[in-house]
Amino acid sequence: MKVLAVINQKGGVGKTTTTFHLGTALANSLRVLMIDIDPQGGLTYMATGKDPDEYETTIANILLGEVPITEAIIPVRDNLDMVPANIFLSGVEAQLINKIQRELRLKNVLKNVADRYDLVIIDTPPSLGLLTINALFASDGMLIPVEAKLMGLRGMAILQNLLADIKSNVEGFDVEIVGILPTFYDRRTILSREVLDEIKEVFGSQVKILPPIKTTTKLAETPAFNKPVYERPETKESDVAQAYLEIAKEVERWVRS
Repeated sequence: MKVLAVINQKGGVGKTTTTFHLGTALANSLRVLMIDIDPQGGLTYMATGKDPDEYETTIANILLGEVPITEAIIPVRDNLDMVPANIFLSGVEAQLINKIQRELRLKNVLKNVADRYDLVIIDTPPSLGLLTINALFASDGMLIPVEAKLMGLRGMAILQNLLADIKSNVEGFDVEIVGILPTFYDRRTILSREVLDEIKEVFGSQVKILPPIKTTTKLAETPAFNKPVYERPETKESDVAQAYLEIAKEVERWVRS
């Protein structure tokens, strides 16, 4: 089993949408578990269509050690399960702060389902707090969505500094960057094209730059349909749909490597 964190401490860069599209695509060939570790519960709503607050057992209970992870897993579709999250998760960081091995809570509980899944995908919150640190320590790799805007590059730099700090202070910490995913890309604008070129120039020699996800209202409508764009008749042939399917192939190659 491999674990992939979709991570960027900046909000609004497409982490949840990316997690959902990868999870549903990869469930066609792998056994996948998605974990929502964002108190906003966006992935929970997108995948299930239910109000996240309707779930009584969530990732919050798991991290606090109140129930085993198997009690929080809910089926989404064939070969695809998830652990939901809701607003109660927002208080977990404060409760964990004095716990032993607080940054390893998620990593330790995932050991209990290692034989059930080929891949775990974690949707992380827009912060670099203890929840995100748990996701990092639990992961073998990370996929980093970066908004094709100048502030997107700044967020990437902050994340790089965090990773460097962890690596220098934690023995054995080594999480592979599976890819950088440019999002909200608009090839009609000079800014988007320049930022994409800069992403390739700065990071292209180190990690894989994945196909950019274009700005489109069809993608923003995903939560209303609870279906990925490549399964909706009006969007299945779109550039965005094909890009996500190609990215899923890249992730599957990583899982099987």
